[in-house]
Amino acid sequence: YQNVITSVEFERLLDPFGEVVPGAGVQLTGEGAATFGMTDHQGRFAFIGLAPGSYRLAALHQRNWQFAEQGAFEVGIGETARRDLVLR
Repeated sequence: YQNVITSVEFERLLDPFGEVVPGAGVQLTGEGAATFGMTDHQGRFAFIGLAPGSYRLAALHQRNWQFAEQGAFEVGIGETARRDLVLR
């Protein structure tokens, strides 16, 4: 998979009322590794340079301990998977 750029982007992390959530912890798992990060001031986040394969995405907002999860999804060679998550 050399020289192949595959990525997963948050379109947005939203609260139950549809508002964006900045500063939430984000975890991407799959293909034998876990990657962590934070949403930006617009509730967005991206993971770039991933191997093609199956991934799961989760987010946690610590201020009120809300959680969001995206079940398994596939990212192919050269693809960008775009995902919105909604906190519960």
